[in-house]
Amino acid sequence: MNEKQEYLFAQPAMHNIRGCFMRHCGTHKLPTDDALVHGSRCILMVEQGFLGLAFDNGQPVLLPLGIHVWTSDTLRYKRDISLDEHMVSLGPYTLITVDEDYAATTQNNGK
Repeated sequence: MNEKQEYLFAQPAMHNIRGCFMRHCGTHKLPTDDALVHGSRCILMVEQGFLGLAFDNGQPVLLPLGIHVWTSDTLRYKRDISLDEHMVSLGPYTLITVDEDYAATTQNNGK
C-alpha cells in the first residue's frame, strides 16, 4: 500500500521498493477460481476454456483468457463461465454458442 492508501500488486520477482511510506500488506497465491480483492483493487486469472463475468454498475463485462487487474469501486467479479455451455444468461444479454455445421434460430419479443 502506498502513501495515498492505494493498493498495489507486484508480479512474481524480486522488487526493490524505494520509499519510506510503502507498506507490505501480505503475499497471496493467485486463485484460479475467484478474484483476489483488496479495497478497490482486484486481480483475476481467467483460464483456458472459460470466460470471466463481471458487472460494472449492473452492466455485464466479459473478461477473456488471461490475467486482469483493475482499480474500480463499481466493477465486481461474479464468476467464471465454462465455454462448454451452449447458452449463458448474462443479465439483459444471452450468450449462445453454435457448433460448426449447425444453425441457430432465436426470437426477440416474438419476432
